[in-house]
Amino acid sequence: MKYKRLNFIANQVRKDEKVLDIGTDHAIVPILLLENGITKNILASDINTEPLTFAKDNLKSKKMDDKVKLLLMDGIKDIEPNEYDVIIIAGMGGQTISNILKQKKFNGRYILHPTTDIVTVRKTIQKLKMKITNEWVICEGKVYNVIIEAKKGNESLTEKELFLGPILMKEKNTNKYYQYLLDIFERNVKLSRDSNLKLKERKWLKEKLEWSEKN
Repeated sequence: MKYKRLNFIANQVRKDEKVLDIGTDHAIVPILLLENGITKNILASDINTEPLTFAKDNLKSKKMDDKVKLLLMDGIKDIEPNEYDVIIIAGMGGQTISNILKQKKFNGRYILHPTTDIVTVRKTIQKLKMKITNEWVICEGKVYNVIIEAKKGNESLTEKELFLGPILMKEKNTNKYYQYLLDIFERNVKLSRDSNLKLKERKWLKEKLEWSEKN
């Protein structure tokens, strides 16, 4: 399926929710939301003018340029806490996503896809008095993408939960993802010749895989 990851993200939006797509790039998510009849209440934003130009051209090619509002905006600095039902931040590094989350209080749901530093995003969610309400792994090509849903609410996560994911670690069908992570860890150990490299994390991954095989 084309845009498997972005299709999955779009399908987490509920019927007629008001959506803010941060870092919209080519406006793929807004287009999918419209094509699938999920919602027409969409604002797509980016911090740079060039991606918004791409977005405008893409929407125009689909005859949707009058259906999505485009806005030059830095993250969520200029929004009101109750202005949107859901904010999507997908395809950015985890540190960038964390910085955006810290900009302003938001009372709705987040759908997040960090391409790096997933643990950093989970820590930020916890520090901002939010909680992770769902996690998914989507394999697209050879890449495993972690999608996180979060909203207001307190939770205290252990170091292990922050690393493995508090919801993902309880799932039985995530073995390929954790094996993928373990393989990366093992390769890094060989390259560095350091057998103690992230020893705790490697142990947690092995325990998770063993648990899944027994259950």
